[in-house]
Amino acid sequence: MKKYIAILLVIFFCGIIFPTKVSAAGDFLKPTSSLFFLQSWGESIRLFFTFSKESKLDYLSHLNDKRISELQAYGSGDAQTAEMLAKKYENNYKKIEALAPQGQDKSQIVEKIESNSIAQQENLARVYSQVPEQAKPAILNAEVNSSKNVSAVLEKASPEKAQDYANKVQEIQKAQMIGKAEKVEKESGNEGGSPEGRGPKPLNAIKGGQELNKINENNNSGGQGSQGRIQQAPMAAPAGQN
Repeated sequence: MKKYIAILLVIFFCGIIFPTKVSAAGDFLKPTSSLFFLQSWGESIRLFFTFSKESKLDYLSHLNDKRISELQAYGSGDAQTAEMLAKKYENNYKKIEALAPQGQDKSQIVEKIESNSIAQQENLARVYSQVPEQAKPAILNAEVNSSKNVSAVLEKASPEKAQDYANKVQEIQKAQMIGKAEKVEKESGNEGGSPEGRGPKPLNAIKGGQELNKINENNNSGGQGSQGRIQQAPMAAPAGQN
């Protein structure tokens, strides 16, 4: 009896200290705090005591929304914090890939995972423009590797759905790199190109575009497990910019 009471107290404690809100505003434990590991500990306990696979998947998706909110609130001025949060996001998608086949209503699970991932990819693309340069590769890794996990889940349900998802992700990444290209040109004072015909650099000539291509190449050629299954085309230059 004492054992069950202790378990209930732990769950209650986690619910009070580690609430389920997504917004990072007003957090008791901030990612920049030396005690932030307590929040990770509490989240792991909550996940452990979430018994149905569907509920675990919902909670992991919630945690990923939380990580993105924390990146927006705390990652813009702290590269180390941004890298840490991006890695936690990436690891959660590994768990999602492992849990997805174990759920009961697989079609509903697949739909949820796809829609959640697309929304989170769009938000990460915005975060990418906010974090310090040092942290940008970590954000790109989180984007690319999490999309591999999702693609692996979708592939088991429908190869066509997996390819459609991969196309959507590539469009988000392409828009992200075009946004970086435009920012680089604006900051260099050569916005829109010069009379001599110098226009914005092609995406594969921009640091972020090079990194994104490298991540995709590494995953496609030497990917471990399911992460090498869905291939994405390299980021090319926008039309008319070569």
